[in-house]
Amino acid sequence: MLHGFQIINGWVPEGGAVRCDQASPTIVGNTFTGNTATRGGAVYCCNEASPVINGNMIVANGAGWGGGVYCDDGSPTIRNNTITWNIAHLNHGGGIYSCNHSSPLIQQNAITANTASGDGGGVHCSESSPTIEGNTISDNSAGNGGGIYCTMQSSAPIMANAITSNWADSSGAGICCISSSPTIERNSIVGNNGYRGAGIDCHDHSSPLIHGNTMTGNAASWGAAIECREYSSPTVSHNAIAENVAYNCGGGIMCRSYASPTVIWNTIIENHAGDRGGGMYCELSSSVILDDNTVALNVGAYRGGGICCYSGSSALVRYTTLTGNAAEEGGAIYCAGSGSSVTLANSIVWADSPSEIEVGYGGSVAVTYSDVQGGWPGEGNIDADPLFVVGFGSDYFLSQIAAGQSQQSPCVDTGDPTSALPQGTTRTDHRWDFWPVDMGYHYPSVLSIRAIPDTHQVHRGEELWFTVDMVNVTDSTLTFDAWADAYLPTSNPYAANPVLGVVELSLGGGCGFNGVRRSVRIPVQAPYGGPYALCVRAGVHADSVSAEACFVFDILPPSRE
Repeated sequence: MLHGFQIINGWVPEGGAVRCDQASPTIVGNTFTGNTATRGGAVYCCNEASPVINGNMIVANGAGWGGGVYCDDGSPTIRNNTITWNIAHLNHGGGIYSCNHSSPLIQQNAITANTASGDGGGVHCSESSPTIEGNTISDNSAGNGGGIYCTMQSSAPIMANAITSNWADSSGAGICCISSSPTIERNSIVGNNGYRGAGIDCHDHSSPLIHGNTMTGNAASWGAAIECREYSSPTVSHNAIAENVAYNCGGGIMCRSYASPTVIWNTIIENHAGDRGGGMYCELSSSVILDDNTVALNVGAYRGGGICCYSGSSALVRYTTLTGNAAEEGGAIYCAGSGSSVTLANSIVWADSPSEIEVGYGGSVAVTYSDVQGGWPGEGNIDADPLFVVGFGSDYFLSQIAAGQSQQSPCVDTGDPTSALPQGTTRTDHRWDFWPVDMGYHYPSVLSIRAIPDTHQVHRGEELWFTVDMVNVTDSTLTFDAWADAYLPTSNPYAANPVLGVVELSLGGGCGFNGVRRSVRIPVQAPYGGPYALCVRAGVHADSVSAEACFVFDILPPSRE
């Protein structure tokens, strides 16, 4: 154990203060400052070293690579350290550099005010798989990836970090992904500044999962919150993308150069672009799928306050609400350029300024089963006030008598009758949508439920065992009923429902349970065959279902028959 030391102004080629080669010491409670090296200004780990680096002050060290810590084919635990004012003066990784199949755990550190002349001001990942969780990563700067930089097939889980006020001269002030596919989940990505993709920039065949993040106050010339380009195909889901500013195009999201993101269940609100695409901008043969998004109150100073498609790009927009957006032309949607197209279905386009949809030379917009203010040609389209009402966390639920409002929105049950039902709700009581589908954004459940059976075949008279996971995905405590209903092969409900419950549960924000075991006994007289269904539900029993998870099973005769 190395504990309680101050190592100041050391210099060696690798590890200015500490070098771990095939060694796994515990390094705790030390101060490393003013040290320099070619690699690893303070600490260098190599050759399967796995030290525990905990509770240290790693301050104002310098190296060519890894100003604070350098990992080469190692798996250290880097936890609860202050890693600040370090510099990679030749290349990458101002705070931490991870390479060559390293898999460090980087957890609950303050990684602040570090600088890289190359990439990765806070953390640089190259051909490695670190876990980056629960850190404060702020005020770092680099050429690309001011906060975090991932390249060469790095697959870092980046979870629950505060990634704020970082700077990049070029791309990805918060996070930059090049030829990598990290999981970027539940982070606060706020106030980062750079030239492109100030929050997150992904390019060169990257396909990250960007899920459950808050991205606000980021600023860039192009793609303030997210930019994806050069054959990248991220999945962007369940994020709050708000109040970001692009001085040119793409206040919220920008995709270009054959990028193909899938954008689902996001709120894209109050973003601003100085030119085009306040909410989203697509160009240069990019293609985007937007399912179940709220695109509201965005501004594109010139064209496309909500969505703008140019230069052979395409957007498939379904179950989306566009409202309150503004631009000089095409408040909600603008499409122009040879081969550019927008296909809109089961959506609401209302109260955008000065017009809802505009089509320029070479562009095309096809709309079906949607509510467009002022009308638009296409099967199933309507022109009627959608009657938005305020519900939990949003102003754009649909007024419904069954949910307690006095009026029925014309968008209820008027979507495409052949469309699949999205797993969500337009109702303030959070009861899921049922066929026929509603137009507009379907809010995800406030609860996440998973039910997994031990088997999909069970004999008469036996127990059907299954495992239940349930999580409150909001920030507030929820109290609700939980129960299980069975359904016959005819899809009719079982007469003796509920087969489990009803019990009242209360879960705090972000809390839940996993692996709860439950069973139901199959009656000995039950007709064998199938498929039967069992649905684990949460909500207000006999009134509304807020979330559910269902599985099917077959009933077999007793083994003696």
